[in-house]
Amino acid sequence: MPTPVIVERVRDLYDKLSETQPDAAVAPTLDPVKQALETIRIEPHEPAHYRSLNDLLLLAYVKIEVSHPELAHAMTAVINAMNAAGI
Repeated sequence: MPTPVIVERVRDLYDKLSETQPDAAVAPTLDPVKQALETIRIEPHEPAHYRSLNDLLLLAYVKIEVSHPELAHAMTAVINAMNAAGI
C-alpha cells in the first residue's frame, strides 16, 4: 500500500515534470512517466499503479540525470520512498 510520503513524492515529481521543457531526445522517455504519475494522482491508493512506475523512473533517470538534475533527484526520491515501503 502506498504511503502518504510516496503519494506526496509522486505529486511533487508530477509538478516538476509539468514545469520541465525536455529536449526532443528526452521527451519520449518522460511521456510514459508523466502518464503513470497522472494515473497515480487520480487514484493514489491503488497499489497496481505503482508496479511499473519504478521501472519507468529508472529508465528515465538514466537518460536525464545530466541534462535535468533536479528532475532526476525528484525521481530518485520517489524510487527511494517506494523501495522503503516495499513497493
